[in-house]
Amino acid sequence: MTPLPRLLTRVVTALTVTTAAVGCSDGGRTDAGETGLRKALARVAATDQLRDYVEYADGEGIAVVAGRTGAPEGPWRRLRGYEGGKIAAYSRTLADVTGIELGAVRYRIAAGAPPYDVALLVGGQDAGQITGRLRASGWQDGANGELTAPSLDASGAPDVRVLSLSLAKVKPTGADLAHGSADASLDPVLAPGEKTLAADAGTVALADCLGDVIVALMTRTKDTGEGPDAVAVGVRRTADKASAPRAIVCSEWRSAGAADRAAGEQRDALASGPFADTYRNGKAERAGGNLVRLEADTPDDAAAVLAGFLERRLPGM
Repeated sequence: MTPLPRLLTRVVTALTVTTAAVGCSDGGRTDAGETGLRKALARVAATDQLRDYVEYADGEGIAVVAGRTGAPEGPWRRLRGYEGGKIAAYSRTLADVTGIELGAVRYRIAAGAPPYDVALLVGGQDAGQITGRLRASGWQDGANGELTAPSLDASGAPDVRVLSLSLAKVKPTGADLAHGSADASLDPVLAPGEKTLAADAGTVALADCLGDVIVALMTRTKDTGEGPDAVAVGVRRTADKASAPRAIVCSEWRSAGAADRAAGEQRDALASGPFADTYRNGKAERAGGNLVRLEADTPDDAAAVLAGFLERRLPGM
């Protein structure tokens, strides 16, 4: 069994709170056949700091299967919250403290890992409301129209103290909202230029391997061991919430031989052992180049593959 990339250890702490917690939308497949993931990647600059880790969540696609309000039920329930990422854990007070309306987000694209990470919430936001409530909660006007969070010492309410880390820098622009960590610049998602992740060959290969998904997590690694060079997971888009969620796992390997071995190990893991109960009706095969694509139903929990990614526990890896 080959190890997953070590970069995930930097990401898990920041994202664990999220996992605890039909028509096509603008975040879904477009008329031209481009997936929502590919479209969202065009909103992020392809910098070295950001290409190593990417998250995508289609809020409207998630709403189709998990709803927007009320207690979520069924196998899709744990997808709720991915449209907000780290700040979703504070959804009950988020609108009052910050003015951010997670229930109206069309899609979210985020990139980078602490201490340098940025995110863009696309659609459904009111810039005036966000600016007013953030100022009232202690955020200060900064450069370039950004709002900067109060220091931890100056923060009063517990939610403000925690949110000041994830929302260290905030800039609402029309119906969208960019935010990031204190060390990050928001320019990569506000003015990404022509060199975006949608033009980055490695990122695009993973995105195309995943296909049309409503949630995706992607990571690249500089690990020199026997593990993959990159891993991406996603949950396939569907308009039928009564159907079994379909998990997709794509992994990139250093050679054709390594990819063949990985595909065999993944098939073995799907056939028997602890993963066989979670991942059903699965298959694993080469997907062009040195990519391996695994797909399987996860009828009990759509988020199982996302949790497996964050915990570094995926079939055959």
